[in-house]
Amino acid sequence: MKPFTARSESDRIPWWRITQSGGMPSSHSAVVAALTASLGLELGWASPAFQVAAVLGGIVIYDAITLRRVVGEHTRVLKERLQGVADDSFLWENGVGHTPLEASVGLLLGVLCAVLVVRV
Repeated sequence: MKPFTARSESDRIPWWRITQSGGMPSSHSAVVAALTASLGLELGWASPAFQVAAVLGGIVIYDAITLRRVVGEHTRVLKERLQGVADDSFLWENGVGHTPLEASVGLLLGVLCAVLVVRV
């Protein structure tokens, strides 16, 4: 979905966004939500596998929203400071992390995919 939700200067679909980090929706959130929901639906909500997946999924989503977002902000500041002084090609692009909205949409899409795959 990232190519379809990304902003582009032209009218063309930015297919390169598939391989980029950050943006709408969070694929990290979608994957862990799909895994957790499918385990809950298949094995039961009280199963140890679901509980482990829920905890690890929470950590991944928390990391995508907080730590990776801060890394993106630091990258932006470093690029500004290094502009014209040194080569900044070793730095990531600005959008490394996710906003809470991007993570929430990823989470909802992951749960929806799990329900469609397991129940349909």
